[in-house]
Amino acid sequence: MASSVHYFAYGSNLYRARLQQRVPSATVISQGQLLGYRLRFNKIGLDGSGKGNIEATGCSEDSVWGAIFQLDPTELPALDRAESLGVGYARHPLKVVTPQGNITAFTYIALLKDNALSPFHWYKAYVVVGAMNQGLPTAYIHGLRAVLSVPDPDAQRCRQNTLRSDIAQLHQALMLNDSHPTSIND
Repeated sequence: MASSVHYFAYGSNLYRARLQQRVPSATVISQGQLLGYRLRFNKIGLDGSGKGNIEATGCSEDSVWGAIFQLDPTELPALDRAESLGVGYARHPLKVVTPQGNITAFTYIALLKDNALSPFHWYKAYVVVGAMNQGLPTAYIHGLRAVLSVPDPDAQRCRQNTLRSDIAQLHQALMLNDSHPTSIND
């Protein structure tokens, strides 16, 4: 078995503490850009909200930014469970462009989608704060912040998922919330 594997995070797993709760060995090795893809929040979450998903567009101008993490392969089953492998997402290897050159990394792509969904505020905050912490491009973060999000009707789940250690960043992440969905590639 390989001594480590590379994982491309583009959604809530950009927030390192969240990913490390699932996979303690997760170590960031680089920022990365996936060309010819677009980030959507159309994966049907178990809670009924929109979760992060990437879709191939065939257009070289479209791209998804994220972070490449190095993981211990013995921890993959825990990440697969957290991502509902086979039910919510499928695992795919992709070529990711990094400052060090192209790296092949796996990521998760949604199996069931609904373009009418929006992420909950707390989920969007994980993505935005994670992108900020990873140092992703400002214009990309601005696009993430502009994505329509909605309140979670389950107050307990909302409290459990609120970023307590990043309150200032959480507030900043939610300050922009357009009244209409916006693509981060527009």
